[in-house]
Amino acid sequence: RHLGQCIERRQADERLRDSEARFRALMDQAPGSMQIFSPDGRTLRVNPAWSQLWGVTLEQIPGYNVLADPQLEEKGVLPYLRRAFAGEAVAIPAIRYDPNETIPDRTQHSDPARYVSAVAYPLKDDAGRVQEVVLVHEDITARRHAESALRESEEKLRLLADTIPQLAWMAE
Repeated sequence: RHLGQCIERRQADERLRDSEARFRALMDQAPGSMQIFSPDGRTLRVNPAWSQLWGVTLEQIPGYNVLADPQLEEKGVLPYLRRAFAGEAVAIPAIRYDPNETIPDRTQHSDPARYVSAVAYPLKDDAGRVQEVVLVHEDITARRHAESALRESEEKLRLLADTIPQLAWMAE
């Protein structure tokens, strides 16, 4: 009987180690930026994609609390995050976020501002209580810059068309 309990315990320990290894691999290898918060808003974990996106490591933001971020309040994001912390999965509209406004002089990027959209969702225990909240960012900076360049080009073309002194038209 004792031998059976020892074998069961060893197998349970192996399953736990395997589960933890899969979780670490999921976080470390995810191409999207992931940030995990405690129920009170403190950052618990980030993945390498998050560090690459913002140019900051977790160790550089001790005490950061997403629920107290004035930039997120100003840009209307905190109501979405509060819903996630209350237990609801939410899509967060795209914003321009500059880490230097919140945590000055820590990012390694020369231009740290990024346009991001995000999804936030709670991780709940069996009783439905929020244990952690996950925030997944999508970096849409390149797309925003391309859209801006296209708008600028269209405006220049429209201005040119409006200022041509003689009648001009295009035909296929």
